[in-house]
Amino acid sequence: MEQETQRPGRVELAAVVLTKNVAGHIGPCLATLGFADLVVVSDSFSDDGTADLARQAGAHVIQRQFDNFAGQRNAALDAVNAEWVFFVDADERIPAELAAEVRRVIRERPEAGWWVPRHNFIVGRQVRHGGFYPDRQ
Repeated sequence: MEQETQRPGRVELAAVVLTKNVAGHIGPCLATLGFADLVVVSDSFSDDGTADLARQAGAHVIQRQFDNFAGQRNAALDAVNAEWVFFVDADERIPAELAAEVRRVIRERPEAGWWVPRHNFIVGRQVRHGGFYPDRQ
């Protein structure tokens, strides 16, 4: 069962986080998304308080039963009215430099989209081999 909420008005940049039971990650993740005009958490009916924590952090929360990642992303895209959408995983943190670059690019350059290189950390160490670096998203 999907839970409908009021769709936010048009914004330039929305950050979207897909979630399911990520209470330990959602707060620190959302704390790095202040550069977005709108932060949306698309939650798959978490039972660990993820949605409540997201609301407390100021995110707009929508809930949808998980079917697959494509379905979740498309539903999230349908739920936002934004010129730009930046998908972020709950265990990711957006550094200030990347936040500034995102804002600069959408303000000054003609891109319709672009790849962001992601640094992967496994057991606390950055991985720079095996196809994990650079991991462009």
